[in-house]
Amino acid sequence: MDMEDRVVRILDGYWRIETPEGKICMEEMAALRSYLDEIRYPYEIDKDGIAVHGSILWSEIEERLLHFYDGVANVIPF
Repeated sequence: MDMEDRVVRILDGYWRIETPEGKICMEEMAALRSYLDEIRYPYEIDKDGIAVHGSILWSEIEERLLHFYDGVANVIPF
């Protein structure tokens, strides 16, 4: 079975997580927000969704996202 992709890129100074087609759905955003709260990872919520400050290194955010999306989606940097 092919897994979905999640594209992670810096937009306007923040890391953003999207599908190749656009924004992630509300349910996924809520689950990701809950996960980030659980691991006490710094993020903000704005009009575009979850935003992780761009000063955080790719390797740090990649580790957390790979854990969250394990077996569900591929995490791809842009």
